[in-house]
Amino acid sequence: MTTLTLVRPRFPFGFLLMLALTTIVGAFFVASLAHATNKHPEDQDAIRKCLASGGASWVGWNAKLNRFAFVCKTESGYGFRALGIDKATGGWYQATSFIPDGAATQSDVIQYLNDTGYCRFNGPIGGFTGSPASIYASLLESGIIIP
Repeated sequence: MTTLTLVRPRFPFGFLLMLALTTIVGAFFVASLAHATNKHPEDQDAIRKCLASGGASWVGWNAKLNRFAFVCKTESGYGFRALGIDKATGGWYQATSFIPDGAATQSDVIQYLNDTGYCRFNGPIGGFTGSPASIYASLLESGIIIP
């Protein structure tokens, strides 16, 4: 007598779990790169124009995030543009750009940045030295960052 045994193939749940996690992490990464554009579109444009026209007045560094923050005064108030450096590729990207709520002065923005892990930076950035405005201009001119 022969017994019929059905063997069900094992579904690759581990593969599907990894695929789902990779998709979720990828979505968050893409969303974070577009953060400034999506959440602060008016602030972002004003700050980028201000910085491109030589308005950078302070620059900070956050070692934990690997980002520089350039402060500038717009018509709406003081804000900043945070530029990150991808550790894997060495490429630059815009992390965020906005005018913090309640920041009426440059000191308020600097305090906000200090509270989020930034400290004043006085060294060369991308091989360029000088004032925050001249460093930002050199980064733009060399094509390291986009306006």
